[in-house]
Amino acid sequence: MKIHSLALILGLTATTMGYTAEPATATAASGSSPSQNPCTPDTMVFNFPSQDLSQAEKDSLLLLLGQEKLLRDVYTKLYEKWQLPEFQNLPSGEDRHAKGVRALLKKYQLTDPNVDKAVGVFAEAKLTQQYQDLVTNGSVSLVEALTVLASLEEQDAVALEKAITGTDNFDVQFVYKQLAKGSRNHLRDLVNLLRGKGVAYKPVSY
Repeated sequence: MKIHSLALILGLTATTMGYTAEPATATAASGSSPSQNPCTPDTMVFNFPSQDLSQAEKDSLLLLLGQEKLLRDVYTKLYEKWQLPEFQNLPSGEDRHAKGVRALLKKYQLTDPNVDKAVGVFAEAKLTQQYQDLVTNGSVSLVEALTVLASLEEQDAVALEKAITGTDNFDVQFVYKQLAKGSRNHLRDLVNLLRGKGVAYKPVSY
């Protein structure tokens, strides 16, 4: 659902594009917002107006949630294998963005089908198989692990960029942009780690 108030659109655009702007003054239809820091993604979500979510937007949000869990779980398992600090540090830095996704679920009363599921366990059989394949490949060598994760981060960033164009909800776009930015940063870090090992990884999507 599009909102045509020029002042509101300008205010929200400044927030979503800059990532550091003060939160918009509009509040969610629920009339409540968390009492934490108002500038974190999970609290910013409630400062955007509530807009109707189409079924396609709901499906996209839940699909991306599954992909984000896949990414975190592969990092977790490959850290156990290789004990590379970056495999633990990179995903932990995205925790505040993950909170933004959970805030969207709460705001729009959606349920994550993978909530409380253990590492490597998914509601979707396709994701479970993908997890197993990625971990198997990444367990061959540290270079393979770095390559697997770089490819996964790249795919995640591309999926998020596509999802941004598939919604006109300002709050959803804001969270997706935060996640995409994190994936691009992680991809850059992984490419640098591979370069340090004499391996050239060239992202195909950028």
